[in-house]
Amino acid sequence: ALARSRRGVDGRRSKLVQAESRFSQTAATADEWLPVLPGREGILARALAGELLAYAESTATDRYHRLFPEPPPDLGEAAEQCGVSAKQIERIAQELASSARPIVLAGGSAALQQDGIYSTAAALGLNLLIGAVGREGGIFEAADFGIGRDLASQAEISAAALLEGLGGGSTLLVVDADPLHTQPRQRGWQGAIDAADTVVALSAFMDDTTRRADLVLPIQVDVERFNAGEAPHAVRPVLNLSRPTVRPRGEARHPGDILLGLATALDRAQNLPWSSFPEMAQALAEAAADRLPGGGAGPFRPVWEEGLDRGGLWDADADPRPLPEGSEPLPQPASPPPSNDAFDLVLFESAKIGDGRGANRPWLQELPDTLSTVMWGSWIEVSASDAERLGIRDGDVVELKSQYGVVEAPAITTPAARPGTVGVPLGFGHIDFGRYARGRGINPLDLLGPETIAGTTASRLGGTQVELRRVGPGRVAMFGRGLRDGEEIPTGWAPQPAPLNTDPEEEA
Repeated sequence: ALARSRRGVDGRRSKLVQAESRFSQTAATADEWLPVLPGREGILARALAGELLAYAESTATDRYHRLFPEPPPDLGEAAEQCGVSAKQIERIAQELASSARPIVLAGGSAALQQDGIYSTAAALGLNLLIGAVGREGGIFEAADFGIGRDLASQAEISAAALLEGLGGGSTLLVVDADPLHTQPRQRGWQGAIDAADTVVALSAFMDDTTRRADLVLPIQVDVERFNAGEAPHAVRPVLNLSRPTVRPRGEARHPGDILLGLATALDRAQNLPWSSFPEMAQALAEAAADRLPGGGAGPFRPVWEEGLDRGGLWDADADPRPLPEGSEPLPQPASPPPSNDAFDLVLFESAKIGDGRGANRPWLQELPDTLSTVMWGSWIEVSASDAERLGIRDGDVVELKSQYGVVEAPAITTPAARPGTVGVPLGFGHIDFGRYARGRGINPLDLLGPETIAGTTASRLGGTQVELRRVGPGRVAMFGRGLRDGEEIPTGWAPQPAPLNTDPEEEA
């Protein structure tokens, strides 16, 4: 849809503006990139609001002021704080006010900072001022069928809560997750696992967490199992359904079946009358049939089978739910940190392995990154001006040091990087995850502290400052260019992974 709108319809072409501290794939695709300073996205959004208030209708401004009762920041001061010029802010605001169908989306790196909720709300709140709320092509309130809430309320457990509850004789069950790799060390997951008397892991692979478990129960991978779940952020209720794509191999089981079996063994079968996860999903959907499209008029079985065939149950003609009128004022964010000589660490998910779940596939490791073209490992993005000042060349090994940890990886210099920032991809640096992921690259989460995004228990992935220095020459595999020191890469070449464990005491 975005590509079609940018090709031009009826002589009109859409414009995409990306505000982000890193030159990402989206920024590279956009018509204009606003290189906002990390953590200052909310300031940029509030500065835009200050300009848009002059164009908005009174009802829209009233709703906006209920969310943000404080006056917007001074344009000149805001421009200096967020790193985007006042002229750019004025022009973007005028373009939003004059566009036929403007819309502002938010998330990504802006949501990962300490004030991520505020920054995201400040950006989404602009839709009130540009008339994008409750209209086609605009934003609506997320809706669901409520089936998940019928079964149990959702809760998120932090490592701190686990540490308080675990003690002698306790059992920790980890289901299809790898917190020892996907969470910063300072969050205390290692301590939580060590504190448990018994650790049971339900996993399809030997990963960083599974290798620390006392008992491993193998589970089917996604394509081998039936899946059902409500789309959490849909403007119309959607129940996603999928049959297995391939025939399951071996004796691995569906994780839902294992959990149902455990519950039955604990003599709680009277509360769980289902023998399998697919049976449970169908029973819960049938109990809510009157809320599902086509589910209240006759037998439910044909409706369910049709949903399996089309990939889910939804009503494309249903009216989306408008945003509620009532709103509470949002708390003011913390003051921006003072500028210094340290670099802002910008973490991002690689387009090829995401958060790391694809790191054990050799063809994904060999796939060149879409922007840097790096293959087979981590890299650190450094701006061309910072690299020249520090004497760093492509392929040089550089060190990043924070108050919590130190990592080393080859550098990639790029004129598109914002000076004063360094970008590092997530998903590498596994202790164990198969031969192609083990010991390959670095895990930049080792640089982070225990801080969370304000108002949540989620780890804060932005806002960390690091020191950068050159360690010495090195090499990096890049598509079509061999190794940066001039050596060509033989067919099928890949850096050799580190051994699983070189510490006999830890192995014992």
